[in-house]
Amino acid sequence: RNRKLGICGAILCALGLIISLSIFLSDRGTSSKDEEDALREGWAKSFLLKDPLIGTALEDNGEDSPHWRAMNWLVRDDPLRMKIPRNSENGEEFIQRYILTLLYFSTEGENWNNDMRFLTKADTCDWNRRFADGSENIFILGARCENNVVKQIWIPSNGLAGTLPFDELTQLTSLRTLGFEFNQNLEGTIPDNISDLSELEIISLSNNIFTGILPDSMAAMTSLKFLMIDDNDFSGEIKSVVSLPNLELVYLEDNFFEGEIDDSFFPEAPMLKHLDLSDNGFSGTVPPHFFVESSLEVLDLHGNIDIEGNLPQFPVEQSNLKVLALHENSISGHIPPSIGNLKGLRHLDLSYNYLTGFITDAVGDLKELEYLFLGSNDFNEGGIPFFIKDLGKLVDLSLKKTKRNNVIPLWIGTDLEQLRLLDLGANDLSGNIPETLMNLTNLVFLLLNRNQLTGAVPEGFTNLPLEVFVIDHNNISGDLNFLCEAGDTNPLDYMVADCGVNNPEVTCEEGTCCRVCCNDGDSCKDREWQANHDPVWENAYERSYYGFDDELKWVPSN
Repeated sequence: RNRKLGICGAILCALGLIISLSIFLSDRGTSSKDEEDALREGWAKSFLLKDPLIGTALEDNGEDSPHWRAMNWLVRDDPLRMKIPRNSENGEEFIQRYILTLLYFSTEGENWNNDMRFLTKADTCDWNRRFADGSENIFILGARCENNVVKQIWIPSNGLAGTLPFDELTQLTSLRTLGFEFNQNLEGTIPDNISDLSELEIISLSNNIFTGILPDSMAAMTSLKFLMIDDNDFSGEIKSVVSLPNLELVYLEDNFFEGEIDDSFFPEAPMLKHLDLSDNGFSGTVPPHFFVESSLEVLDLHGNIDIEGNLPQFPVEQSNLKVLALHENSISGHIPPSIGNLKGLRHLDLSYNYLTGFITDAVGDLKELEYLFLGSNDFNEGGIPFFIKDLGKLVDLSLKKTKRNNVIPLWIGTDLEQLRLLDLGANDLSGNIPETLMNLTNLVFLLLNRNQLTGAVPEGFTNLPLEVFVIDHNNISGDLNFLCEAGDTNPLDYMVADCGVNNPEVTCEEGTCCRVCCNDGDSCKDREWQANHDPVWENAYERSYYGFDDELKWVPSN
């Protein structure tokens, strides 16, 4: 028995020794890691503070700032445990990892929609993910490298918020692509040293809340091909970029830029294909050089109320230009007959200007037109131009408020079979609504309001895919409820007619059939029904939805 007790005692002593040793070694391991991290922190501070830009940012910001969080992550939490460099000669990869880590912390990386493998043990050049688009094309978002040097940072539509660390990003001097479009809540300014990115070909900051001006140093960025900074809050003039020679796409719309548009605007960019300066504060005239020996496919200057003068001549027959949008400016004079030389035009919008005279027959030479808006100008009185009969590819046609008179021609319903939108409102058209319009099997939006039309709406309209039908302030009669009883063949969503309680001209149940019932003489909620209100052409300049004001918007069901 004593022997058994002795054996048990020895076992217990051994177990105690093992436990004590484990605790000792564990404490020593923890202490060892803390000691190593402290050394790493000292090395990292010493190295980063030597960099004038990064060091200044660390000194100027507190320990809770993204700058310090990025350094501490590299020192303590990075699974890669990258070696801390002691001098600048072998510190490029560490700097790259620091800047991308700073990007993560500065833009609320923990809330990104996709982490892009940031802050993982992967090599910095593998902080990216592969995606496929609808056509099964594979593309890589995040950071991409060549020979371990970051060449691309492209993180669109990923929930980035906060302030982009632009100054530090300019330290990545081999970048060719810098893209953060459609993050909505991303802010910052373009720094003066942006020109340090001498190889940069693509800047894409669209649809965020960036502010400030385009620095003068951008004039040296001769490698730049795509400048896409639309839908932000930039301001000032754009002189620093108008002479860059290799530009192909320039999207500056929906900002607060200003300055006079003249012959100095992009005269030496032979590869320029898209130029969108719309919805800014530019002044001046439409430069003639855009239409001579030009590669331009899209020219959009709309929404600059101080662009004035006459339309230029279009002396050279060409087929490159596909989109010409000059609406909502202050352009006056006649439409020159030479406009017929723009044989490739698919989209022509001259509405909401001060154009006068007769609408030239030369518009009828533009056989590729799918979109023609001439509304709200001061043209001479006349019927709907006969040349439109030959524009069989038209999808959207607006002659609103152009002093059109006489009847609606029968050929609109027989020769313009592709029409989706027809806007003839606010004219002096008379007679019945032609029954031939029931042949327009793609017609979704029909605006005939504020004319002198008479008779009943053709019963064949039940077969149309109408979603918006506006016929108020005419002399239409009859019962319109049959349009709302057609079911799936007629998905009518919004109808406006003269069915008000004071002597209604038509019968239409308000609320369940007619969305709005008007009375003669009233403003009828005073809707302008502007069929090109705030157009969005993001996707290859194809119309993605139809908006008539800030509230009324439709994506056609067909």
